[in-house]
Amino acid sequence: MLHRLIRPSCLRPHRLRPLLPSSSKQLPWRRPAGRCGCCATRAGACPAPVQSAAVAPPAPAAAPTRDLNSPLGIWLTEEKEGKVRIEQCGNNLCGYSVDSKSNQNGEQVLINMKPGKDQKWSGRILDPNTGSTYDSTIAMKGTDRLRVQGCAFGGMFCGGQTWTRVN
Repeated sequence: MLHRLIRPSCLRPHRLRPLLPSSSKQLPWRRPAGRCGCCATRAGACPAPVQSAAVAPPAPAAAPTRDLNSPLGIWLTEEKEGKVRIEQCGNNLCGYSVDSKSNQNGEQVLINMKPGKDQKWSGRILDPNTGSTYDSTIAMKGTDRLRVQGCAFGGMFCGGQTWTRVN
């Protein structure tokens, strides 16, 4: 027999009511007068949380402090053609192009950058103009500059840019 929860916010998920088949002549189950709206127990006996207007909401958490030695954040490319947001993705870093209108993440351009020594990370980089990916390293140069390098053919041909931190 099919079952449904009366209300998902109820703290008593074991209270299930049968969902009557469409061929049934019975009326669907209704909450009796004087009963809780979430689980149909006597009014006042339900353990469901009660929100009171007199209770103040919790204070917002303090804004996290930014580690200036970390590449996390938004970076402006060398030619000022675009911005890249670098975020944590698991134990590694990922970078996404930033849409200038909505400030939302776009295409992933830094792929699975693994931490190394001396403030360096290595992984793959996408050239959005060609759709090709290359071996890549990124390295912090001070607190507001990031050296981004991509190499093809096992390091035979390399090129790079220095990005500037936006925030």
